[in-house]
Amino acid sequence: MRRVLSVVALGTALAAGMLSSSSAHAEAPALFLWGKVLRVDLHTCLEMARSATALAGVNLDPVHDTPIGIAGTTPTTRVFTVCVQRPRDGICGGEGTTPFATAAGNDGLALVQKIIANMIPPKLSCL
Repeated sequence: MRRVLSVVALGTALAAGMLSSSSAHAEAPALFLWGKVLRVDLHTCLEMARSATALAGVNLDPVHDTPIGIAGTTPTTRVFTVCVQRPRDGICGGEGTTPFATAAGNDGLALVQKIIANMIPPKLSCL
């Protein structure tokens, strides 16, 4: 639980950092965070995040991608989806992940909900 809270704090800090280019006098946009537990490895989670983010209508911004996250924007919102590793929580006792979508802007809540809903993992087997 402590690790999940740390991840939430990290995601919030990253999303807040994405807003640093806005004017200091402008009102800060709302910040939204949404997540779900998956039983896929980090690489699969990142590919799913990339696809789900694009499918939600977000323009991907590879310049701001990180080894654990995908960045993007719409005309009114900045989005960052991070995949957090969960050791021994995946298929066959392997690595699992929890993706968190964070967004700051006018349509942030709808975007994070769409991104996470579009992250449908492939059927996995322990064979």
